[in-house]
Amino acid sequence: MISFDVVTGWFAGLNVSQELIVPLSVATELVLTGAIAAVAYYLVRWLLMVIVRRLVEHTPTTWDDDLLNDAALSSVCRMVPPLLFMYVLRDMSAHAGWVSWLIKINEVYLCITVIRVVCAVLRGVASHLKHDGRFDTYPVQGVYQMVKLLVIVLGSLVCLAILISRDPLAVIAGLGASAAILSLVFKDTILGFVAGIQLSANNMLHEGDWIVAPAFDADGDVVSIGLNTIKVRNWDKTVTTIPTYSLITGSFQNWERMRDFGARRVKRSVLMDVNSVRFLSEDELDSLVADGYVAEDIKKESRVVNLRLFREYVERYLDGHPAVSRIDGTTTMARQLQPTSAGLPIELYFFTATTEWVRYEHIQADIFDHLYAVVGRFGLRIFQSPAGADFSRPSTLL
Repeated sequence: MISFDVVTGWFAGLNVSQELIVPLSVATELVLTGAIAAVAYYLVRWLLMVIVRRLVEHTPTTWDDDLLNDAALSSVCRMVPPLLFMYVLRDMSAHAGWVSWLIKINEVYLCITVIRVVCAVLRGVASHLKHDGRFDTYPVQGVYQMVKLLVIVLGSLVCLAILISRDPLAVIAGLGASAAILSLVFKDTILGFVAGIQLSANNMLHEGDWIVAPAFDADGDVVSIGLNTIKVRNWDKTVTTIPTYSLITGSFQNWERMRDFGARRVKRSVLMDVNSVRFLSEDELDSLVADGYVAEDIKKESRVVNLRLFREYVERYLDGHPAVSRIDGTTTMARQLQPTSAGLPIELYFFTATTEWVRYEHIQADIFDHLYAVVGRFGLRIFQSPAGADFSRPSTLL
């Protein structure tokens, strides 16, 4: 690097006017420094982006790929020019007072570059932790955004301190009086950060979970957990954005534990016509026994109600169905609910052996198809409100 005194000596030897020596020397020094800085920038960029990047790609570990990403290496390269200018400008400031503003601008640019380097490294750390299965239960994205925000805020305060020629610590301390205003401005960010910690600590939510949040019409998989918002891709392929803290202050349903359990509940009723409930005759019992719908020992009883036999048949049918789960903790039963004006509900309560949506729907449809087809063998009728076609055929109502 050429000394400023040497440059001024060149112009003095050329018999240049004394008023022009310093401005010409400053301009020449800046041009020469800019040329050297450009060469140094591309040289460092080649070393980092080509050599270092190739070395990183050939290592067996993956963490260095995330930390030394292209954004971080590119930001490091941008630190070279301001570092060179810092040395030159400080040498010139003794000869030209206005150069102090160039020093401040150069230092602000260097501070911004450092902030970008730190943010790029933080992004690499977050990316590595996100792909590491050991940190799936932690709000990595939310913590990354919070730390990044703090780095940007502190860096901005340092830049402000440089421009007003004050100690950065004094500027930060001076903001203590306005803490109430800052807490109001960053209220959502603070609430989101606290909510993210609570969601993680209580193991309440992870990316990929299926959740239902009725207050926001959200029903789908969680695709992103951020500092301020959570994105849910609904089953109709739309995306719902939910404030992170609202999941703590409100309520939501997480279906992922159902998937982990490996069984999904069916709770659905068949409405029976109360007028069809009656005692079965001996001939009807013999017919049911012969067809295998009831056990042989049922004929020892007297005055057997058809609805009771139907419920017992439903439970035996569910117990023997290959698609009904038999995992410990699951319940299988057919129970009678309170009669209504729409009939007598016989509720089937059981769990399917799969949680896959389409298969789940097919299983319960097949089971109820069978029950609708077999209910007539017990002398029962499914309740159905009469329609116009029924009134046109009066015999069907008898």
